[in-house]
Amino acid sequence: MAEAQSSAEDRVSGMKITDTVLQNIGLQDLTPKNVEARLAEQEGRKPRRISKEVRARLLAESKTAVVDFFTNSTEPLNTAPEPADEIPERPQIHSRLLRVTKGPKAGLVVGTQSEGPKKTLFVTDIASAGRRIDHIDDGHKKEIEQLKKIEAKLAEMTAKLYKGDLEAIRSSGELESMQAEIVGIVESLKFTRNDQKREILKRVSRCVTFADSKGRFNPPSKLAIWNTTQSFIAKRIRNIGGISDYLKEDRGAIDSCMRVEASRLNSFYETVNENVGRLRILDVATPLEEANVVVVTTNLRALISSCEAFKLEPYKSFAAKIIAEINGIIEILSSPNHNEKIEREKAKNSFMRIYSMSKSLHVEGELIAVRNKWFTPDRPKEHVYAKGLVEELAEIRTRFMTISAAQATRTKDLSPIYGEIYKLLHTVIATLGKNIGKDKTQENRVEALKSVERMLKEFSVAKLLTKTV
Repeated sequence: MAEAQSSAEDRVSGMKITDTVLQNIGLQDLTPKNVEARLAEQEGRKPRRISKEVRARLLAESKTAVVDFFTNSTEPLNTAPEPADEIPERPQIHSRLLRVTKGPKAGLVVGTQSEGPKKTLFVTDIASAGRRIDHIDDGHKKEIEQLKKIEAKLAEMTAKLYKGDLEAIRSSGELESMQAEIVGIVESLKFTRNDQKREILKRVSRCVTFADSKGRFNPPSKLAIWNTTQSFIAKRIRNIGGISDYLKEDRGAIDSCMRVEASRLNSFYETVNENVGRLRILDVATPLEEANVVVVTTNLRALISSCEAFKLEPYKSFAAKIIAEINGIIEILSSPNHNEKIEREKAKNSFMRIYSMSKSLHVEGELIAVRNKWFTPDRPKEHVYAKGLVEELAEIRTRFMTISAAQATRTKDLSPIYGEIYKLLHTVIATLGKNIGKDKTQENRVEALKSVERMLKEFSVAKLLTKTV
C-alpha cells in the first residue's frame, strides 16, 4: 500500500491540478465551482464569484483526492494475462499506463504525459489510447526527419564555407538561399515544443548570420556556435529515441490488453453467430413452450456472464448495451404474454441488435489485426505487399456481406453502422486497387498505403455505436 501511495504521489508530482483534471478522473464534485455551489446551497444563499486565491486553495486541497484516486482506483494496465491457448508467449511488458478499476471512469485508461516541467493527464478508452500513442510516435518520427535535414544542411554549409572560396560563395547569393532553407525547416518543426523550437531557431539564426561582432563577413567566428548547435540537435534526437522506447512499452501494453478483449469479443461473437440461425426467439411464428423459454433464458444468461468479463472501454460500454438488450429479452420471456406477436418481434429485434453490434465489433477487430500485420513501425511502405493486403480486405468484405436468411433482419438503428463498415471496406480496397497496378509509380503505391493506414486507424465502431444505439 505504501508503495502504491508513493507511486501515486510521483505521478501527481509536477501535475497542475485543474478543473479538467478533476473532471477527467470523475472528481468533478471537487472543482471550485461545484464546491462553492454546495456551500451556497447549505447556507441558503446564491453562489459567489470565486477569487483566484480561493480557487487556487481549493485546487491545491483536491491534490490529496487525486493521489487517492491513483492509489485506490487504478492498477497497471498490463496485469491481465493473455489467453495461453490462443496467444503465444510474449515477454512481460511494463507500461506507465493504468486502468481505472472502479468509479464512474472504470474501464478507462489513464496516463500522464510530461513535456519538460509540465505534466498533463489524459483519460480515454483503450483504442483511443493506442491512437494517441501512434500520433505522438508519428510526430516524433517526423521531427527526427526534420532535425536530420537541418543537420545535413548545416554540414553542407560547413563544407562550402571551410573548403570553398568565401568571396565567391558570398557574391553568388548561395548562402542566402541555404540560410532561408534551414530557417524554413526549423519553422516547420510542428512536433517540437515551442521552447525547444525557439532555442533551435535562435542557435541556427546565430550560425547562419556569418557576421562577427563588428558586422564583418567572418564565418570562422561562428564555428563554436555551429558545433554547439549540431550537438544540441543531436541531443534532441537522442532524447526522442528515449521517449520512443517508453512509447513502445505503452503500445505493447495496449496491444496486449486489446488482444485479451478481442479474444473475449470473438468468443462472444462466435456464440451469437452460431445461435442466430437456430435461436427459437427469432422464429416469431412458432410459439415458445415453457421448456423452450427455460433453455433460451439459460443461454441468454450465459451471454451476460461473457459480457461481464470485459474490463476496458469501449468494450465495457458495448457489453453494457448487450446486457441491457438481453435483460429486456428475458423480461419479455418471463411475461405471460411472451408469445404475442408484438412481444416476439421486440425480442427478435433485441437479439438482432445484439448480433449486429457483436458482428460490427468483430469486423473492426479483423481490421485492427490486418492493420497491425501490414503496417508496422519497422516496415517501410515500399515493402508492403499491397496485393496481399487487398486480398485480405476483400475476404473480410465478403464475410461481412454474407448474410443468411436468419441474419437478414437488420434493425433500423444498426443499419447506419453496417453502411459505414461497407463504405470503409469499399473505399480502402478501391484506393489500393487504383494505385498498385504495374502502370503506377512507387510514389502512388506509398501514398495509397498511407491513406489506407490512416483510414483504418481512424475507424471506430464504438463511436458509431455511441451515436446510433
